[in-house]
Amino acid sequence: MSFRLTLTVLMIVFLSVILASAEECLIIHTTDGNFSFDLVDIDSITFETEGEDNFAMSLNGDNGFGEVQHNDAYNFGTGDFTMEAWIMLHERGEHEPHVVAKGVLNGAQYLLKCFWPEGGGVKVYFGVTEGPGEQRVESGDTIRFNDWYHIAGVRSDNNLILYIDGEQEASEEIEEIDVDSDGSLLFGESYRFNDAFPGKLDEVRLWNDARTREEIANNWNRELRGDEEGLVGLWHFNEGEGDSFNDSSPTDNDGTLYGGYDWVEADW
Repeated sequence: MSFRLTLTVLMIVFLSVILASAEECLIIHTTDGNFSFDLVDIDSITFETEGEDNFAMSLNGDNGFGEVQHNDAYNFGTGDFTMEAWIMLHERGEHEPHVVAKGVLNGAQYLLKCFWPEGGGVKVYFGVTEGPGEQRVESGDTIRFNDWYHIAGVRSDNNLILYIDGEQEASEEIEEIDVDSDGSLLFGESYRFNDAFPGKLDEVRLWNDARTREEIANNWNRELRGDEEGLVGLWHFNEGEGDSFNDSSPTDNDGTLYGGYDWVEADW
């Protein structure tokens, strides 16, 4: 064994011992016999397992939707919170396709949905309300049919902030709104039951804090573990069969599917 290779091996062993109980990981690169090293935050690393299930939920835009029963973890009062989802919209739909909504009809709600002003393109909408008249923020004509998008709505103090694919799209200052209710979470439908979502949903997340611009940018395009601080709902939709979908967050509040739906490959 050459002196250079021996020294390299000793360096790797030494650094591995130092980092054994740390929060960083040593990444070793080799190119044409040369070695280089990088230290990265362990939490920033994701691992893909060959053959790992990676599904999404496809809803028919008519009567297909998912429901998660009320839990007090989803009542944020007048405080901060964040909701996220991956979406693929197949067509306009009959009304305003809802992505995720929590609340009661004609009462307190918070929601993410798609809509289209007359003569305009498809927009994303994040809103909160205590009754008639929503406080909201909306995107430009951003959404194209049959493409995947990650959307996120953040309430931070009295500001609503909308992100698409990890980038801030819009923000609005709003009045103080109490969003508490005993209503369930609906995926792909509204409480009027005429706003069905014609497309695919995946990786729905709910947080009890206002995710920062940096946190959104660093995590929008990867699956989470489920133990991240502040996470109160995480539905991967990786079951691939049946009529239920699991919550991977500490809240452990699984959901049920109804009507026209199908399990499909998640290829975002």
